Amino acid sequence: MKCFQFKISVIIVFVIALLLSGSSCIGRKDYSENTIIHNYQIKDLCKEKVRIGIIDTGIDPDIIVLKGKILSGWNFVDNTNKTFNSPLDDYHGTYIATTIASIVPNLEILPIKCMRGSGGTKDNIIKGIQYAIAQGVKIINCSWNYEGYDNRIYELIKNNPDVLFIVSSSNYSVNVDEEEIGLCSYDCDNIIAVMACDKNGDKYGATGYGSQSIDVASPGVDIEVTISDQHTAIISGSSVATAFVTAEAGFLLSICPDLSVKDLKRCILSSVSVKDDLQGYCLTSGIINYDDCISYLIDNKL
Repeated sequence: MKCFQFKISVIIVFVIALLLSGSSCIGRKDYSENTIIHNYQIKDLCKEKVRIGIIDTGIDPDIIVLKGKILSGWNFVDNTNKTFNSPLDDYHGTYIATTIASIVPNLEILPIKCMRGSGGTKDNIIKGIQYAIAQGVKIINCSWNYEGYDNRIYELIKNNPDVLFIVSSSNYSVNVDEEEIGLCSYDCDNIIAVMACDKNGDKYGATGYGSQSIDVASPGVDIEVTISDQHTAIISGSSVATAFVTAEAGFLLSICPDLSVKDLKRCILSSVSVKDDLQGYCLTSGIINYDDCISYLIDNKL
């Protein structure tokens, strides 16, 4: 039974059509300046390998940017160690992984397939989280969500305070302060809840939001992502926005492997670029800023 779903937009339907057609779509990269590192040589700073768990669909391990970065994971949908089935089945997890891998130079990705296409079960999510923790993952990307509340998942996250969960605010266009949307409604110190905005800091129309429940905004409008070695696509939504924050946490932990979850979260949230248009939509009223985040880490000697 499907008990949570990604909100499939016209853009995602276009991705599927693109894969079926065999054609490519090279669109404009609308990355915010906030997610481009200008002032530091990130490859020189990221000395330690960092392991990130991606709970999602499967991930295509043969894409060039992912070569040598994909660990042996587990497929809880089919109960097998085969975590990639097809580009159509696994496009979502693939573009989340390629987005993160294009930013974090010293990276291991643990693929944890808990859903197929656009949905999955909460039971598999619980198994996936338990598996990621058992494999020593310190950062888990959750570019999905579900309506309502699940105490089993809440307790699992709360009882593992040394693991940082970076979660999507959904694409339901709701105020999460008023309507519970899964992980981003949980009051846990080891969660960063992410909404999507454009490169100027204007809220993406479909994103979930909430001045108390959502921590930060991240670029999630007209983002060019890699879905195969032959195809890129233009994506909008909180899924890719969440991946940018996961990448930020990843390179911070690679720079400073002893960072606690508390300090990792503080670096990200204390270094945002505050935007008037985000007032009332997220706790920080700001969009992530990679350069300022590294400066905050260095200046505060964390």
